[in-house]
Amino acid sequence: MSVHGWIIINKPLNITSTDVVRAVKRKFPQNKVGHAGTLDPLATGVLPIALGEATKTIPYLSEQNKIYRFEVTWGKQTTTDDAEGDTLLRSNYRPSEKEIIAILPQFTGEIRQVPPRFSAIKVAGKRAYDLARQGEDFSLQERSTYIYALKLLAIESSDVAQFEVECQKGTYVRSLARDMAKALGTLGFASMIDRLAVGTFHKDAALSYETLAICDEKILKRDHVQNIIAGLDDIPAVMINEQEVEKIRCGRELRTSVSLCHELCLLCLHTAENPIAIAQVKGTRILPKRVFVLN
Repeated sequence: MSVHGWIIINKPLNITSTDVVRAVKRKFPQNKVGHAGTLDPLATGVLPIALGEATKTIPYLSEQNKIYRFEVTWGKQTTTDDAEGDTLLRSNYRPSEKEIIAILPQFTGEIRQVPPRFSAIKVAGKRAYDLARQGEDFSLQERSTYIYALKLLAIESSDVAQFEVECQKGTYVRSLARDMAKALGTLGFASMIDRLAVGTFHKDAALSYETLAICDEKILKRDHVQNIIAGLDDIPAVMINEQEVEKIRCGRELRTSVSLCHELCLLCLHTAENPIAIAQVKGTRILPKRVFVLN
């Protein structure tokens, strides 16, 4: 029997996001499985895994804000902007706490950053990390992103500082670490990255990878699979009746007496626990975009 919903995994070190998807797939072999927001092998933390019809909500969850805790190690630049890469350059300069705090406003709000060369961005149809491993000469375009909050958590030593950032989709924490170091007149790389939250999914409620391995499907479904619409709290719910459900399932639009002020809405039968579709709102028109088949 198919299972529809979300299971939130706390991804450990040296495991890829694809490895986690495969592990969940082994527990739910009859289900379509996908993840929202790739984590690098050296990054840990929240990895939301969608089961069944919840995979249709991945694009919407992926748009939500992320929160990371990360460490910057000063004095060295690496090829990957994290601890995995080879050393490119070194610097003897170490910033003070006062200097670090002073540059944080430069990295808050809308900022520009160049993604790491070892990233999944495509260049002429190929992944940047593949080109980098092959020693190809290429450049990545600077892009905009938005940092909602950035704060210094601790000075662990003269070489290492720990930060927390809340950011928009598409922000590279490795680039942030590299660019902060540059602004401080030194070099640096992200020596630790831990994702604390994706939207409303938080690390303190995530299932460990080790527990996933020992739990059977029945226990996972009963205790750890969340509702298909979990994580979509920012999309307003509109209640519809049985006749309107049939229209939506046939791909037909609905009309409302008043205009909704949101671009998307969640169509539900009777209660929010019975989702029917995610729809696009255009004035008084409601057009189905993703219809759930929950049989």
